[in-house]
Amino acid sequence: MSTTVRHRLLHLSPALCVPMTMSALDTVRSYHQQTKHQFDGYARSLGYLDWANQPDPFRRYRGCPLVPLVRGNFPVAADYDAIRCGELPAAHPGDVQAIGRLLWASLALSAWKQTKAGDRWAVRVNPSSGNLHPTEAYLLSVDRPGLSAGLYHYAPFHHALERRAEITTATFAQLGLAPDAMVVVLTSIPWREAWKYGERAFRYCQHDVGHAVAALSLAAGMLGWRCAPLLGVDHRDLARLAGIADHGTGPEAEIPELAVVITPTTGGTSPSPSTSVTVVREPRRAVITPTHGMPNRLSKVHHDWPIISEVSAATAVPGWTTEAEAQSAPVAARASSSSMTAITRTVDALPLVRHRRSAVAMDGRTGITRDEWLALLTATRAPASPTLFASMTLPPAVALLVFVHRVSGCEPGLYLLGRAEGHLTDLRPRIRPDFTWEVPTWCPPELALVRLWQGDVGETARTLSCHQAIAADGAFAVAMLARFDDTLVTHGPSAYRHLYWECGVIGQVLYLEAEALTRPDRAIRGTGIGCFFDDGVHDLLGFNLSDGTSDRVDQSAWQSLYHFTIGGPVEDQRLVTTDPYVHDLAPG
Repeated sequence: MSTTVRHRLLHLSPALCVPMTMSALDTVRSYHQQTKHQFDGYARSLGYLDWANQPDPFRRYRGCPLVPLVRGNFPVAADYDAIRCGELPAAHPGDVQAIGRLLWASLALSAWKQTKAGDRWAVRVNPSSGNLHPTEAYLLSVDRPGLSAGLYHYAPFHHALERRAEITTATFAQLGLAPDAMVVVLTSIPWREAWKYGERAFRYCQHDVGHAVAALSLAAGMLGWRCAPLLGVDHRDLARLAGIADHGTGPEAEIPELAVVITPTTGGTSPSPSTSVTVVREPRRAVITPTHGMPNRLSKVHHDWPIISEVSAATAVPGWTTEAEAQSAPVAARASSSSMTAITRTVDALPLVRHRRSAVAMDGRTGITRDEWLALLTATRAPASPTLFASMTLPPAVALLVFVHRVSGCEPGLYLLGRAEGHLTDLRPRIRPDFTWEVPTWCPPELALVRLWQGDVGETARTLSCHQAIAADGAFAVAMLARFDDTLVTHGPSAYRHLYWECGVIGQVLYLEAEALTRPDRAIRGTGIGCFFDDGVHDLLGFNLSDGTSDRVDQSAWQSLYHFTIGGPVEDQRLVTTDPYVHDLAPG
């Protein structure tokens, strides 16, 4: 089969808009179709960068009391692989020092980058599309050592908490949580992404939520704490809990995404990954009204993208109405023993997460071994990394299409990994019949991996990722394929966000696994790729071809939602890296 990408041009009117009479599900499908990049044209955006109105990457609430948080190392090193697999260390006390470490290892600044001309920008522990960081975090806490009960906004610029409201024990009790639990609500400000990416920005916001919740879950695990999703709260009530109910309109609208319950367990035990979810029975009684602070304005001038508001409303998360419905949500199982070749290593989790960087280019030479690659693919499955997937509530819906370039002991070519039972069974009849669909002789039986085609796929990967060389110059690249129609029909329009969250969590696993493969003689890094030709990927696999028995073209059963690449990074020698808090002289 030729490595030339076979594709069909799909012409969309730039003026296409979503009729108000559409159902929420139709709105989601229309948004997804309209925001696909095509070979003859990209999704709508301004087409240039309005630098004068670049959004402020830091949300601040003027007038809020500020609680500085501890910075620096954990008292005891935490083993990354053990935590990822669910073997958590003894729990830290749930005090303000530990909360500082939780956020230091998940959402804080990790460095400043600076050019010789003096331009600089911050990078963070949690990755973000275009380093634009639409994700905000809010903490609800009871009284604990060093921190009064209240609603707090996390301000990464100062690594501090801004106290927005006092809350009583009775108010917090309405959430039905353990007495020492805390809640972190993640939100998005789509304007930060839309400034650069236009209509496609909503997709990238959801990727970033997945990255952030995985970063938060791993950091909690480093403290020996358990994470679980907070269920039973619909979108409006989640906004009220976060104190952003009045932020939902206008060009800088802030939208609620999800909430995570973090339980600082006691007694020095090693808790297993969460096996239950929390159900809020009367969420409207837990409304929190902020009394401190006014949000800063992010830009002076804005460009409106109505379709983002429409898809945001269409995918608003409903609350679970019964405990039985909530308890039916699946949780990640613990990793089982396998015959997979083990990669023996000891990796300190804190420097791993804080030194993580997105590669801007790959060297086209550095590769990894087959055993490293297989272990990395295994880590992307929820049962193998239960700590990072702890807040995902829907069945795994994402398979991986892998473009192998430089994996020693593995033939270059196109591979397909089913991350859950049934993925390959569902995909096989949808994929073009001229693929070999071969199980490599060296593939462990517990890994659902097949080779579709053997040969050089570098140019194909490059072309499909908007002609970006980084997709071809690494050791391998990935296209994340989501079971699309079935997930939306079964779980409702809000599952659209969840599909991207799952991709973001997978991306976070890939980032960390790449960093963990770095040795003194070899650097390995990863980077997410949000620009790709959606239907070009589908055409490559044959999704857009008739099955020969009818005129129906099955185009949306599976959709490509996120690309990723891993390899040897090329460092930009023009940039200087400085301390993340050199700008802030306040004590940590």
